[in-house]
Amino acid sequence: MSNNIKIILVIVFGVVALYIFNLNSEYNLNKSISACIVAQKKSLEQFDPEKALDICKEHIKKTNSE
Repeated sequence: MSNNIKIILVIVFGVVALYIFNLNSEYNLNKSISACIVAQKKSLEQFDPEKALDICKEHIKKTNSE
């Protein structure tokens, strides 16, 4: 009986850990997009925030898929 409880606790802990890492991954993605937008703003004379957001999202998705 105690082995079953240990296995269940390990599985629950694993699910919770995966959920927390998924939240952290989304936070990192948002920070990467923000940094990209700031770089776009500094490098372009005419800055369009919506266009920069689209470009950054596309670039980061392409980079992550490689």
